[in-house]
Amino acid sequence: MSDAAWTRPPSLWAATAPVGPDCPPLVTAETAEVVIVGGGFTGLSAALHLAEEGRSVRLLEAAEPGFGASGRNGGQVNPGWKPDPDATAKAFGGGAGGRRAVAFSGGGPDLVFDLIERHGIACEAVRPGYVQAAKTPSGAKLLRRRVESWARHGVTIDYLEQGDASELLGTDAYIAATRDPRGGNLNPLAYARGLARAALAAGAALHGESAVTRIERIGEDWRIDTAGGSVMAQHVLICTNGYTDTLWPGLRETVVPIASVIAASEPMPEHVAQSVLPGRHALSDTSREMFYYKRDEAGRFLIGGRGPIFSPPDSGPAHRARKMAVRLFPQLARIGWHYEWGGYVALTPDWFPRLMRPAEGVIAALGYNGRGVAMATAMGRELARALTGEETALPITDGLRRVPLHRLYKVGLLGNKVKAKLLDPLGI
Repeated sequence: MSDAAWTRPPSLWAATAPVGPDCPPLVTAETAEVVIVGGGFTGLSAALHLAEEGRSVRLLEAAEPGFGASGRNGGQVNPGWKPDPDATAKAFGGGAGGRRAVAFSGGGPDLVFDLIERHGIACEAVRPGYVQAAKTPSGAKLLRRRVESWARHGVTIDYLEQGDASELLGTDAYIAATRDPRGGNLNPLAYARGLARAALAAGAALHGESAVTRIERIGEDWRIDTAGGSVMAQHVLICTNGYTDTLWPGLRETVVPIASVIAASEPMPEHVAQSVLPGRHALSDTSREMFYYKRDEAGRFLIGGRGPIFSPPDSGPAHRARKMAVRLFPQLARIGWHYEWGGYVALTPDWFPRLMRPAEGVIAALGYNGRGVAMATAMGRELARALTGEETALPITDGLRRVPLHRLYKVGLLGNKVKAKLLDPLGI
């Protein structure tokens, strides 16, 4: 891949995040107990937790820590998964296994905000709660079911009727909303760079500009090659999520990469900012073509949604997201837009993340379905637990769980996008 492919898009996060730590390329032959492929939230969290346990860790990142989806996403720290807790518990076998999965799905934000506090990570973190909103009666019914499902698992989520939702958010676009106190938002690139600093301080070695070119079994160990060096290790953790390529045969077929694009406005005037998400809540809606949005500490409005299907996420403007922003908040009509960028989200058919062992000594974690800040951080800790002999909250499946007819996924995405566009006038 050319150097141009590793150029970071000119996002708001790149313009405002603190400079990342020095992570020099791997240029020698090294040994380690664990090699981590990928320097996003998953890999950085795994490196930090393993180093804190005294393990010898080397992380190899093709560009720089936080380069992929971890440094490009909307910065929402959302609890839970798309399936409600009852469905999650059932999918993971009910009983103790189901309870562990439910607790794990909702506990990611606690881990994120604990790491931020414990390591003093400056990333504009706030925790006013995560809001999900509905435009239609069917969406409102879905939200009520979700509130009831979480209640059966001991978690209280607020259900807001239209008046309360409008007051909380500053828009009359929704007839109902839920507010989950566990959620929040942050600058994701600043958070990723903070995790990198914490991992380095704990003793992990991090290498940027070190794309892995081959993983090969040598006796009972693994040899991991880059263009400039190599590492011999007992364990390999693959943490590439939406940027998974052909490095490990078949792994890219376990998830579907979806482009997501984000637009960020100029700082809103004070009189406008007071009426747009005054509590700085992060929100996503229940529409077929979902949009998600928040505001940052400087008063900028950020909104994201589905990106292009047949071209890279940075190849076109986020015009639909900008139009939706003005539909939701007409007071944004005269606000300028300063940044637009995109990245890949990794989806799975059942909306659950994947924790897989494709070979002895190798574990892959990916498939966060748009909940990457909290879930990737938590999955990194799960990977560390797997190597330190602790019980993991999610089972590790042997082999790869490929998506059926993976080669046709773009055709399916096009059909879903057309359907969403046709239904958009109804607000479904």
